[in-house]
Amino acid sequence: MIKIASKVYTILNFLIWRTFRDNVKISYSRGGIDLVLLEIFGKQNLGSYIDIGCYDPIYDSNTFKLYQKGWNGIAVDPNKRFQKRFKSFRPKDTFLNNIVSSSVEEVTYYSFQEQGFDQVNTISIEAKELAMKNFGLSKPKELKIKSINLQHLFEKQMKNSKELDLLCIDAEGAELEILSSASWKSYLPKVVVLEVSQKMENLNLEESVLFLIDKGYILNSYITLDITKGNVILIHKDSGLN
Repeated sequence: MIKIASKVYTILNFLIWRTFRDNVKISYSRGGIDLVLLEIFGKQNLGSYIDIGCYDPIYDSNTFKLYQKGWNGIAVDPNKRFQKRFKSFRPKDTFLNNIVSSSVEEVTYYSFQEQGFDQVNTISIEAKELAMKNFGLSKPKELKIKSINLQHLFEKQMKNSKELDLLCIDAEGAELEILSSASWKSYLPKVVVLEVSQKMENLNLEESVLFLIDKGYILNSYITLDITKGNVILIHKDSGLN
């Protein structure tokens, strides 16, 4: 009886979605970041992105709605289980099973996947310890994964497009290290999305945000994720999107 009720519920939800899908805004990312990005880029149907710490190709994705519009780019995640899903659901993207850091070598990756918390996997010792404290997790599995830097990604993407529209970084505490691993003289993404471990009123303490402000970026949005962190969207002053 429960299985039948579950199937009926699923069918009803599908019918409701099919009826109202043209009028309902659907978000696939945490906090509706993708809807904010659609508003920023307006009717731009083609574009490029680099999505670092991309996670799943659909769920919890900042770039899936852009991909649906015709965008494509590079998606990077050290979790290999997403590789097949990107190949299936986003074949126009290039998926790289790497860590992004300041090093170009194998680095230690702390994985909580076996404990059901792979969204807090990290290369940062501080972020690892914070995750263990906040979520009551035990010691994570340590993996050795090849690392590439942001400069490499900039150069790889620019071979395929004249400009980079969007850079997303969700690296559980390693955002500044990643930003610092590239030259920002030749490569300036129009929009940058960062996960930060500060509340809105304390953004002046977030080094990754200060780094981008120094490069000519202007804070556009802050999206609260939980009581300890949020996502910020910054737009470059010369992008023509302000």
